[in-house]
Amino acid sequence: MMDLSSLRRAVFSFVLGGCALETTAPDPALADASAGDTAVEGDAGPVNPVDTSGTADASCEAGAMPELLAGEGTALGPSLVVYPGRNLVRDGCTTHYGGLDATARFVAPRAGRWTFSALGDDLWSFSAREPCQGGGAERACARFQDYHGPAPFRTPLRFTVRMAAGEALALVADGCQRSRCAWTVQAQMEEPRGCQETDRACPTGQRCVTPPMGSAADSVCEPGHAPELVSVRALRGGRTLRFVAGYRDADNDASGVVARLRDGAGGALPSLDTYLTGSSPDRSGVVRATAVRERSRGPEAVTAVFAVTDSVGLRAERSVPIEDAPVVPAEGRCDPEQLLDLCAEGSGCTSSGVCARFVAPVLREASAFRATTPERSALLVRWDDPNDDVVALELTPLGFAVPVSITLPVYGPSPARSLWSLRLTSDLFRGNSRFVLVARDREGLTSAPLMLNVSAPLEVSAGSACDPRATTSRCPAGTLCTVYGDPLCREALCRPDVRACPRGISPDVLAPTEDLAGAGAGVTTGGAEPAPTSPCDGYLRGVRLHRFTALTAGRYSFRVTTMGLEPGPSLLLRRHCVIGDADSLLGSNGVYHGATAEVSADLTAAEEVYLFVWTNGAPRSYTVAVRRVGAR
Repeated sequence: MMDLSSLRRAVFSFVLGGCALETTAPDPALADASAGDTAVEGDAGPVNPVDTSGTADASCEAGAMPELLAGEGTALGPSLVVYPGRNLVRDGCTTHYGGLDATARFVAPRAGRWTFSALGDDLWSFSAREPCQGGGAERACARFQDYHGPAPFRTPLRFTVRMAAGEALALVADGCQRSRCAWTVQAQMEEPRGCQETDRACPTGQRCVTPPMGSAADSVCEPGHAPELVSVRALRGGRTLRFVAGYRDADNDASGVVARLRDGAGGALPSLDTYLTGSSPDRSGVVRATAVRERSRGPEAVTAVFAVTDSVGLRAERSVPIEDAPVVPAEGRCDPEQLLDLCAEGSGCTSSGVCARFVAPVLREASAFRATTPERSALLVRWDDPNDDVVALELTPLGFAVPVSITLPVYGPSPARSLWSLRLTSDLFRGNSRFVLVARDREGLTSAPLMLNVSAPLEVSAGSACDPRATTSRCPAGTLCTVYGDPLCREALCRPDVRACPRGISPDVLAPTEDLAGAGAGVTTGGAEPAPTSPCDGYLRGVRLHRFTALTAGRYSFRVTTMGLEPGPSLLLRRHCVIGDADSLLGSNGVYHGATAEVSADLTAAEEVYLFVWTNGAPRSYTVAVRRVGAR
């Protein structure tokens, strides 16, 4: 009598596609214990059967594998649940993780590209193999992508295979290392996409073209048009090289021009390769590169080779000698980018295209302001600079509390006598009140120093021009710096400080109720139509306006919840009905993902505020809940 323990390691062999596949029979005791098991709720399926027949070609016989069916047209086919029951030990992607495998047979009812998917716990790989007659070779495979979050097997494994009508494939899923596993397998035919399909991509030099009014299925390969270099120049000024190139490209898919350098013997100087960027919209204009500094040692560049390549590999190339850049005398016209020519030594090309001698900038005037409630600062400077190349302003404190200079970069040209300004919602001057100010240009020339005192905002009279941010100037009590009242909404003047809404604007009232804790609370439902707002509040048009009066002093929360789809509401809470100056804004908030936004502010007893609710420009219902969240 045979020892039962020997059965625990007995190995049976069978064939899939001519290749030996092995399966190990389980411990008979385990097999007996699981006999008669059925699926229960929460299980993946019945106990997985194990092939112990030992028949060498059982899996290749007709009907040996469950049949996966296709849908009509390109519809997703019916799902097939497969239960793993053997382990394939052969080369291929399904052997990497081990575990039991399941197979299914698929016969393509129509020629085309077929996508197969499999889903289930412990599914580590999914592949397609040739049938027995084809030798069992692996055609495609999808492996599990490492994932450490919850539900790691939630994403199906997929691959796509092109098949002829009537062609058969064996689908192999692998990975089960438990007593119960079940995997869902499906097949779907892809819509034809002509040469846009990966396995039918056009060869080098041809592009995939879809006819007018056609679909992707009608796309065909057509010969492309090679780009053409029409003008190329390489210029040297000192040890700096400048490149200019022009090209035409009928297909509008050139990737840009590359310039490569050669020495006198034709040897390459790869460290000086440069990519030229920029072109006109019609792809026939000039392409320029910033100047490239030559190496201080080694052979000198003598020739430049320009090349342009398009998206399908077509290419144009031209070689030109490097010329000396022409020198433009003082006051002569020049290329502002200094690529086509050079200004004479000691001069530079201004933004207006004229060679001007290098001179230091001259500071004409400067003002500095600091406000404390709330904290803001501003610096206003005027200077003269014929070269238009001021790059920085430097502030050095006197009698300094913080002995560190402040450098402020200046971007772009600043024409003579223009006003340069910087405004911040913080203290730019770091608590210091007196500075030495100088301007520095691109050549390192600096202006004569200018003494600068930091001042508080200037007090201006009612009706005067003012700074809406209250940094350089402040309006007197009872007035407010606003553009409301100006027909063009441009001129900011100190106008009467009126909080209430003018005639024609009627906000919804949030009527609070008094609870036992003395907290004001109110709930309202927003109507469908927005209320009109000030003509100078153009960005607030399309909002609904609400008025709220606090019963007691404290911190109040205004919570708005929209009814419907995202995005959620945007809120502004202000002291004034129509005036949108910085001081009247108490808070703002808005949400995109979600339906609720909240804004809060400290209010005094009987203080009146206005809540603006914007629901993405569309009339949508919402609720407003107001509650006191803390004592003041």
